[in-house]
Amino acid sequence: ALVVPVCGGLAVSFEVENVGGLAADEVAQVYVSLRGNANAPRISLGGFARTQILNPGSSQSLKLSIDPHSLSVVVPEDRVGWMWGGRAEMDIWIGGGKPTGEE
Repeated sequence: ALVVPVCGGLAVSFEVENVGGLAADEVAQVYVSLRGNANAPRISLGGFARTQILNPGSSQSLKLSIDPHSLSVVVPEDRVGWMWGGRAEMDIWIGGGKPTGEE
């Protein structure tokens, strides 16, 4: 199989807020889904980052770079030379875990 990156990567910026009653940290996860491509995974982990310990009500801005290899498409060997063209439309989820599909 051949792995073909579909774009040059992404930069994602977001803010994490502690809405609970205790100081805590969080591992924010970014998941990506390429639309309309049967050779792409339905949902894949694009990156993750841990916040510092946040007091209740405080927040932290995070920025992640998603490597182009995380946005790759596997092309079957019998389709050598074939590449998925056009723009990549994608859904991006940011949270504390993998999306359930009910978002």
